[in-house]
Amino acid sequence: MLNTLILSFTLAPLLFLLVYKPFKRYIEDYDHTLRSLTESEQRFHDIAEHAKEWIWEVDANGKFTYSSSVVEKILGYTSEEVVGKHFYDFFHPDEKEVLKQEAFEVFAAKMPFTEFINRNNDKNGMSVWLATSGIPILDENGELLGYRGADAVKHEESAITDVLTGVLNRRGFYLLAGQQIRMAIRNNLCIVILFADMDNLKQINDELGHLEGDRALVEMANVLKDSVRETDIVARYGGDEFVVLLTDITTTNVEQIVLRNIEKHIEAFNSTYDRRYTLSISVGFSAHDTEDMFSIDELILHADNSMYKRKRASRGDFMSTSRVSMT
Repeated sequence: MLNTLILSFTLAPLLFLLVYKPFKRYIEDYDHTLRSLTESEQRFHDIAEHAKEWIWEVDANGKFTYSSSVVEKILGYTSEEVVGKHFYDFFHPDEKEVLKQEAFEVFAAKMPFTEFINRNNDKNGMSVWLATSGIPILDENGELLGYRGADAVKHEESAITDVLTGVLNRRGFYLLAGQQIRMAIRNNLCIVILFADMDNLKQINDELGHLEGDRALVEMANVLKDSVRETDIVARYGGDEFVVLLTDITTTNVEQIVLRNIEKHIEAFNSTYDRRYTLSISVGFSAHDTEDMFSIDELILHADNSMYKRKRASRGDFMSTSRVSMT
């Protein structure tokens, strides 16, 4: 018994050196690491709260796990209202599914991205165009945990909307059309460009005044919007010219369908007795499919050329009945 006690007292300092001190160092190192991580996260949050951009984090399913308070300046929502929702919950309904698919393709590749242009609805229902950049957050096995990134305002709605007609202006059209064409290329889909020109705007302006001419432009924009789907993109290209991007084409006779719709709406407008003018329009189409890889400008040029060929071949009087031409 005495020998055991003597051995215990002899080994105690050794055990203290071998076990306690390393364990104590482990605890101290762990505590230091934890404090460092906490301080690092705090620095990140401090920076995020004072940045001009909206800083955020989402999990692998796209659900917000963190949002800086800057989101309230951009979209009108508080951070608390954003956390727990998915990033695509704020996308504009017209582009939600397309942009959601494009975003999750990036998620699947686990790649960083920059300047992902997306239209969001703010709390008041107004459109805000954001440029989104992000980097993947991976675990030690390379599995995706989520993304951390930032959003900056790219365009206010007023900057890409035609003030008179309310449809997109040329800048807005190129902004949306570029994304749609990239999606079409990736998914081997066909898209169609419609180019339209009012036949008689100058005559309306000269004979009835520019106020009536402006009303005619608004009516023509409404005709085009009513003749296509909500997911299609309608824009005033400039002056009396309009352009429409028909997306997600699933039928071979989409041009004929749209053409009939336009003609029907123009005839309905012209049949109203209290109109001081009639609407008349010429239309051309061009298609982009997997075999013909054209840029937006080339597609517009082809549609414009086909429209002008028909327009020159079918000029009529100012008060003629509605006419739609195509190739």
